[in-house]
Amino acid sequence: MKLRSSCSTREETSFPNLVPATTAFADENSPMSKALRNPLILDVVFAKLTTSELKMARLVCREWGDAGAGLLGKRALLDVNKLFRCDGPRLYQATPVHDQLTRGLRILDKFDPSVPTKRTDDVIAKVFTELNVSQVTREIEFHVSRKKFVAAFLHGLRTLKSTKIQQISIFVTSRNANVDKGRSQVLQKLPVQRNLTSIKFQIPLRMLYGTSGIHAFQPLLQTLIDSAPTLTSLDVTASFCPSLKGCTNLQILKFLLVNCHHVACPDFNLATVTSMLHPMKDSLIKLDFGYADAHENYIYYPVTTQGRNLDVPVVTNLTSLIINAPSRYLIFDFFDEEHLPKLKTLCFKNHYLGRTSLSTHLNLWKRHRGVQSFALKTRSYCQTEDKFGEQIVKLFPSVKKLELKLNSCHNCIKKLMESFQLWDLDEIKLVLEGENFAAGVVEVLRSFVIFKGIKAVHFEDAIINQVDFYNNIDDIILYSRGFKNVEISGVVVQEMVDVFRPIFEASGAPVNFKGGVFVIIHIKITRMKLRSSSSTSFPNLVPGTTAFADNNSAMWKALRNPLVVDIVFAKLNLFELKSARLVCREWGEVGASVLGKRTFLNASQLFRNDGSKLYQTTPVAQHLTRRLAIEDEFNPSVPTKKDANAVVITKVLSALVSQFTREIKFDVYREEGAIAFVNGMRKLKKSTTNIQRISVSAWQMPGEAGYPAYTKKLPVQTNLTSIEFKVYRLSRKRSLGFHAFQPLLQILLDSAPNLTSLDVISPFYPNLEGCKKLKVLKFMPYVFQNFDLAAEIGMLAQVKESLIEMELRYVGDKMIEMPRQSQNLDVPVMSKLVSLTIYPPIMYLFQDFFHEDHLPALKSLILTTKYFRSAGFESHLNLWKRHRGVQSIKLQLDSLTQMDANALGRQIVGLFPSVKKFELISYLGWTNSIQGINQMMTPYQNWNLEEGNVFGDGINASSTFFAVLENMAKWKGVKRVHFKYQRSTRDAFFAAIKDLNLQSRGFKSVKISDYNRITITDPEILEVLTDF
Repeated sequence: MKLRSSCSTREETSFPNLVPATTAFADENSPMSKALRNPLILDVVFAKLTTSELKMARLVCREWGDAGAGLLGKRALLDVNKLFRCDGPRLYQATPVHDQLTRGLRILDKFDPSVPTKRTDDVIAKVFTELNVSQVTREIEFHVSRKKFVAAFLHGLRTLKSTKIQQISIFVTSRNANVDKGRSQVLQKLPVQRNLTSIKFQIPLRMLYGTSGIHAFQPLLQTLIDSAPTLTSLDVTASFCPSLKGCTNLQILKFLLVNCHHVACPDFNLATVTSMLHPMKDSLIKLDFGYADAHENYIYYPVTTQGRNLDVPVVTNLTSLIINAPSRYLIFDFFDEEHLPKLKTLCFKNHYLGRTSLSTHLNLWKRHRGVQSFALKTRSYCQTEDKFGEQIVKLFPSVKKLELKLNSCHNCIKKLMESFQLWDLDEIKLVLEGENFAAGVVEVLRSFVIFKGIKAVHFEDAIINQVDFYNNIDDIILYSRGFKNVEISGVVVQEMVDVFRPIFEASGAPVNFKGGVFVIIHIKITRMKLRSSSSTSFPNLVPGTTAFADNNSAMWKALRNPLVVDIVFAKLNLFELKSARLVCREWGEVGASVLGKRTFLNASQLFRNDGSKLYQTTPVAQHLTRRLAIEDEFNPSVPTKKDANAVVITKVLSALVSQFTREIKFDVYREEGAIAFVNGMRKLKKSTTNIQRISVSAWQMPGEAGYPAYTKKLPVQTNLTSIEFKVYRLSRKRSLGFHAFQPLLQILLDSAPNLTSLDVISPFYPNLEGCKKLKVLKFMPYVFQNFDLAAEIGMLAQVKESLIEMELRYVGDKMIEMPRQSQNLDVPVMSKLVSLTIYPPIMYLFQDFFHEDHLPALKSLILTTKYFRSAGFESHLNLWKRHRGVQSIKLQLDSLTQMDANALGRQIVGLFPSVKKFELISYLGWTNSIQGINQMMTPYQNWNLEEGNVFGDGINASSTFFAVLENMAKWKGVKRVHFKYQRSTRDAFFAAIKDLNLQSRGFKSVKISDYNRITITDPEILEVLTDF
């Protein structure tokens, strides 16, 4: 083989072919052979290889294997569980292992399939007797989920007596709540481990928050600590405080106390926590104290005052202190120069600045002139009354290095920067999360001008729109001068990285652009090359290149022909299409038409205010106005006053809507915006308006002062055939004001006599008297108080003669008792209705409606109970009479435990005997037995189907696959099945492959996908599947 480094940052090094038969090594005494077998040379060579390359290199020859083993043992941990197998009663080591590879061992709680459960603890014991642990091993990583593994692990250590182990890491992975029962409080001591200097004990937060079976492992940690008299480093995340009486040499302590859900978990006791410091008061150098609570918000912790009158020690050598959740560590008479005389580095993190003021903790500090490095890390926003910046500067006047990690709260950052300028800093670093505006980036960079020394800023998880970023890029470059590094990262749109990174590199600015900008509309890009993402490349079209020096060339004429360009542009993605329009005027005109059909133009950003007037910043091709988006984000130059924003909305409609405009998308947050939109629509000329679709999203609860009454109607919009109107984020705590957007919907409906499609989510019922041509209605009442079934029936009666497709849904705080409302309603005959969707059926209990007389043309029916009580299904079906016209049914059920699925199926088959196409969607997870699946699917064998589809969610056992396939095989017609979110184990799935292939014979398709809805794509799994 040839050995090459995969690292792109260093020069590729290749070795000659080392197969023994080659000429170069026919003579083992040749200089080259001796050189490449020399341990000193190999150490130098192997040190430059990655771990993967190092593993391969060891296979070349014995000398390389021996030399590589030592280096590999230092770099990687050996998974020892895989080494041991069972052959009947015999437990044996399957393969020999080089001693040097046992330098670092990983003991997992997963074993070879040949090892029975009752022998798994024997494997752990074997590790210590079969491998040279006592002399070679320096590090052990132990993943434990059962108490018997603890016993085996400690027994193995006892058999070795003295070892050279330097570090032991324990990771608790148990989710079993019963593991705590009958736990031993005291374990037999271990022999003294004089070389053991580092212990790590981690119970992951997801375990602490989600289970209670974790306290059984406390004795394991205590036993290890008691065996290590020379311990220098201890890292613990747990729900208990270990005793550290013997840790008189401890230099580093990291302790995160997590209050879990277990009843035995004690409340946070500050006296217990601080008492751990006494034994190591003269040795401790670094201390990291933290707290988290599964019962509380993960950032906000209530202030505690239990820190009074504590016996706190003088920690003479402590130089670094980190406090996570400072409001929990309110220790009186401790945070001062007397108790922390050598403290140089201080960090507060993960606190909530607003609800639990940092000042509460800072009030316990006295002036400390020794602190030279200060860090503040939080994910919250400050309040206007917070003045902890000034307080920090006064308490720690000698700080030279400052690190901050904050949310993008510009007011907070400005106040802090003003406070911290009193320091004579040598270095300052800021990490800012979630910046949404390029002006915010500029403002932050500008605030750093006052600082001297080394400056660095990282804008993390930024999400800034492309136009905003481009408009501010010059200021970003200007104010980044003088920084060591400015990094911008976040959402990664590769097209944006390819555009903006070269701009920063060419400017010489210290800006490392990795992402954080998303595409919205095209921007000016110079000297670009146009390439299709399908790898087809076009020649460089920058004016002046040889290929296009002659404007009359055949190629130039072809690429200016609108018919040719239309075909080319159809193959480009959205970003390439925007870029292509900049190549030449002809391409710009053609591209505008194609682009206008594909995406919305964010019209709100096109208008600026110079202080005296509102103006459009740039002309826009008319074809780009085909689809307009009016959003609630305006150019920073526009004042934030409500009336100023409303003027922009009106201006968009009056200045941009043209005969080319077909669709308008409007996001409205305030009543003023709704009024401005209506005023703009009134200014449109009927003769030049071709709007076909209007989508309105109301995103915020308006005031309770009432809502505007539109006394003057809009001009008739004869081309407006589709309206989408959705009200979101309505406060459930307020009973007034949520009808404020009703007039906006009604005035749009009244202006559209040719409306054919209406999709509404709202807490009110519109008047559809004028919608005589409506064919498609989707209606979801967003209910706060009473669900008005009579009002909904009245609405349907207004469109009974034209409606073809109807979808009735419901969203509310709770289910409402419906039968009393459904009595004596004057339900209409829907003579043309072909398709009906009802979700959930229990909410639509119309009496004397669901039959052939009232729904004579009905062919397609969709019923779903997802997220609602399935028990109401029978109540709805009992209102149906036999309907022989229904040919297609889609049925979506939650867990079958709340209903008799067999009786339900027999009732459906009896009511709809002519069904030819059937789709069944059901949760088949934890609660559904094989018997339940059989009962659910059997009735549908009686239909004379042409097509049957099943979608099964939550598959966790291979037996579920077989039950579904066996039942569905008895159905008639073309059959498809999709098992979604399957989580069976790899071994169980492999064991079922042959039977799956056998059972799937006769199916059109059988699809299996995981929680992320990704079909199996693992190459190794696909290779195995192919073999069958």
